[in-house]
Amino acid sequence: MSSGHPVAEPPQCLLAPPERLDFHDRQVAILSEPMTALQVWNLLRCRPQPFLRAAFRIRDAVSARFGVRRIGGFTTEPVAQVAIGDRLDFFLVEHAAPDLLVLTERDRHLDVMTCISTAGTRVAIVSSVLTHNLFGRAYMLVVGPAHKLIVWNMLRWLRRESDVAQLAGQQARLLAALWPLLRPGGRMLYCTCSVFRAEGDEQISAFLAHNTDALLQPSPGHLFPGNPDMRHALPDNGPGEHDGFFYALLQKKT
Repeated sequence: MSSGHPVAEPPQCLLAPPERLDFHDRQVAILSEPMTALQVWNLLRCRPQPFLRAAFRIRDAVSARFGVRRIGGFTTEPVAQVAIGDRLDFFLVEHAAPDLLVLTERDRHLDVMTCISTAGTRVAIVSSVLTHNLFGRAYMLVVGPAHKLIVWNMLRWLRRESDVAQLAGQQARLLAALWPLLRPGGRMLYCTCSVFRAEGDEQISAFLAHNTDALLQPSPGHLFPGNPDMRHALPDNGPGEHDGFFYALLQKKT
């Protein structure tokens, strides 16, 4: 998953040009199989999250004092189909296609847009906010960082335990197929956008055990989101600017 450096979004996925937004977040995950945007929405909401429900209750209690509509939180019932003008929980559906859902919530304090887009096994969740007054700006000072953490946590549920094993197997087969093509002294960089050790440390440990002509060169290893201790590994990608990567530089013995 990645929130990464600024990426140009389709116009319908942002409330305004990025430089005008008061909040902009983009996170990406790789699925084990292709899904529609609505299937992703259903899967994101299918697991009870007590912390999130508590956060919504606190949000509603505080916001009610300022005339902000209650949102209640997410339900867990799957939605079979959706059309423009429908409501998905507290969001209004402004665009509905198999590969793109555009959801909005607007009031006198701020406008919020969340887009779920899919392309094959890749899913991106893009959120943007425009504030209209001091309360809206103060609200986003608290909600902005929490939103990034909530989306990151929800995206983790898009992977089932069996998916990790399946992806690790595919990665092992790729390594096995590519390694013989590397000349002696050559280098190969193995990288994966994952926080799972089965796709990182454990994958490379197994590879080195079965390939005695391989050497592990100094490389970042696992990079976890929001870890300031790892800023030295990728100086141009500061804490919180990624969602989890693994890098291993392999060299074939001469």
